[in-house]
Amino acid sequence: MGLERYLDIDKSNDRNIPDEEKVNSLVEAIERVCNWKGYAEMDISEKNKYIWVEEFSGMSLGYYADNVDEIANKVESMLVNKGYKVSDGVYVNLRRKIIEPREGPEFYVLLLGIVNAPSDIEEEFDRFNGRLIKVKELPKEFEIRSSALGTFLLYKGYMCVRVFFSHSKLGWFNLTFDEPQSPEEYIKEYEERKKNA
Repeated sequence: MGLERYLDIDKSNDRNIPDEEKVNSLVEAIERVCNWKGYAEMDISEKNKYIWVEEFSGMSLGYYADNVDEIANKVESMLVNKGYKVSDGVYVNLRRKIIEPREGPEFYVLLLGIVNAPSDIEEEFDRFNGRLIKVKELPKEFEIRSSALGTFLLYKGYMCVRVFFSHSKLGWFNLTFDEPQSPEEYIKEYEERKKNA
């Protein structure tokens, strides 16, 4: 996410918020993201004195602070004490902390079709169509591939139409569209879109 989205925020308001409140709010946001996605990223701009966490598409929590490094260190220390693994990363000209929980959410995939497969493979795939399956319980005919373009699911080498979800104590999260949403809610929207197409 680009920092330019935040530069027009009134910094004076953030300076009135106590450091302890900033630290606690950032830790809570990171815990929510870890519950949904299995990891979180905290970005720190030393140049702009800004620290933030993107919770999901269109929703971030961040603060301006003259002592941004001190706040980042307090957040990291609190997370480590809670059992999270924190590692260093870099994103463009920002410092990034990558946070992983000891125990993450369960991951699922909702199967909605297969692309450009021959008819015999389509017929085989029909038994999975419309099913929600735990990722770790996918049959061996499926393969997950990750690239710079995203995460793909293949069935016998053919690309699947799919939506990834996670489930934790916070409920369901649509990983493909980066928003809180259950598979049932997604299917309802999906069927509506098909009717209106």
